Amino acid sequence: MLDVVIPIYKGLAQTRRCIDSVLGNAQTTAFEVVAVDDASPDPDIARYLDELADGGRITLLRNESNLGFAAGNNQGLAV
Repeated sequence: MLDVVIPIYKGLAQTRRCIDSVLGNAQTTAFEVVAVDDASPDPDIARYLDELADGGRITLLRNESNLGFAAGNNQGLAV
């Protein structure tokens, strides 16, 4: 199984394009998308990620405070 870790802070349009491209790409290898919301200040990003997680399309990790890019990636890899 393959894990795709996507750390997220800002940029709703970029986040949507990234996740949609991963989910929309036909694969023969099983994969899991792990999105790490690193305390994004954008409520639209939170809503978008919640919808995907509630639909079982991604695994969502959400930080209460911003830990930074490296820590977010490490969290995703730990899952």
